[in-house]
Amino acid sequence: MIIYHYNPRVMRKILIYTLFFFIPLIYGHSQGSDQLKINEIMVRNDSTIIDQYGNRSGWIEIFNTDYKAAGMGGLYLSNDTANPKMYPISKNDPETNLKKRGYYLFYADNKPYRGTSHLNFTLEESEYVALYDSDGKTLLDIIPVPEEIKEMSNQSFGREEDGEGDFVNLKRYTPGATNTWKEAESKSNRIAQLDPYGVGMIIVAMSVVFACLVFIFIMLKLFRVFENMKFKKYRKAQPEETQTATEGQVLEDTSGEAIAAISMALHLHTSNIHDLESEIVTICHAKRTYSPWGSKHLVLKKNPKI
Repeated sequence: MIIYHYNPRVMRKILIYTLFFFIPLIYGHSQGSDQLKINEIMVRNDSTIIDQYGNRSGWIEIFNTDYKAAGMGGLYLSNDTANPKMYPISKNDPETNLKKRGYYLFYADNKPYRGTSHLNFTLEESEYVALYDSDGKTLLDIIPVPEEIKEMSNQSFGREEDGEGDFVNLKRYTPGATNTWKEAESKSNRIAQLDPYGVGMIIVAMSVVFACLVFIFIMLKLFRVFENMKFKKYRKAQPEETQTATEGQVLEDTSGEAIAAISMALHLHTSNIHDLESEIVTICHAKRTYSPWGSKHLVLKKNPKI
């Protein structure tokens, strides 16, 4: 039977050696340099993007294909196989730390004194561009620079898809953006593809018209029902109609004075009795200050002339 004794000093040494062994591996993996690819280049930049100094020059786009951050610090860009360490990428510039699926642009203007993004060579004199690892020997990626591209203005050359695929002349330049894109189709073109004979369009149009007619019919029916309900409610709120008087019946709500006045009027009408008037009206100016309507006898002539 073997008994193991715990020795703190031995365990501490094992832990230290383990850390020294794994830290370089972890650091190298976090850098993700093998996931960095040369994605797109342009040799003759006549009217596209400008750098921070307002100048136009050829450019190189680096793409991080990984879904975690990757640092370019310590790597090398070169256009000469005999000198893979031609341009060392600065380790102290935080912009060289690419985010996941991120892009970075280098300007090939042979002016490295302008900053990290400015290379010490140009693409006009290059046959290829290579990206080397921090050891200056391991080739991470390489892209050719065709002679025809050097003669074409504003023509970019790169991968068909970001970080993978063959190198081709791209339909449009996309510095700092994806190379994969599709031409936008108009709605009419998409409808024509989905419904070439217009059958679907006719069905949709007829359905809309029919739905509108049904909606109008239902609304009219509802209006009529509401009106009937309102009328019935109004009828219930009104008092009962007064009964009509029959022959020889006197209405209860008719006063005696009204009945007497009606009887007198009927008597005068049937007896043909009424006042005879001369049909002459004489109007004179009233000399009194009060209203003449209270003393009309003052202005009437006793013997009016006919």
